[in-house]
Amino acid sequence: MKAPHFNPLKKTLFKRLFAIAAVVIFSYVTLHANEEDIVTMEGNKLVGLPAKYAPAELDLKEFRIRIKNHSMDFSPFLKSLFPDKALYDLTITTSCHGRSDPTSMPPTIILHIQPKGEDHKNRDYEYSIVFNLETLEVKTVYVILHEGYLQKRYLPIELSKEFKRQISESIKTIE
Repeated sequence: MKAPHFNPLKKTLFKRLFAIAAVVIFSYVTLHANEEDIVTMEGNKLVGLPAKYAPAELDLKEFRIRIKNHSMDFSPFLKSLFPDKALYDLTITTSCHGRSDPTSMPPTIILHIQPKGEDHKNRDYEYSIVFNLETLEVKTVYVILHEGYLQKRYLPIELSKEFKRQISESIKTIE
């Protein structure tokens, strides 16, 4: 009986296919680990957060947000990110599901503010305010530049000590 012939090309091909499959699986898991969920508004009520964050409200006339037992009146700086005459689109997202690792980032809620011009067309930038969902602490504020089709550049805004103080002092605990 003839011994089976070993083909080194098959072994190399198998290694390459295995490496590609591993990269695809790793990319999928990594991408979905940081997935954000859309939060909608019904009146001032925020819908789409887990029940443990209730009540959850955002009042854009008073510029006030409430999550569970924390409330914040927006500081003058945060209010300035919302254009006059309601010429903006607002998208709200959260990343709070499946956080079992205590070393991971805290759950967040993010307000994405897309200004529009007088012509009601979107501008080529937007703002994002990232709040800690547990404390309402503002983690980061970004200007996001839209540089082309699906190309965005995130530029964090360095908050002055005065802005940080104003934001911190505006957070109240509700009993």
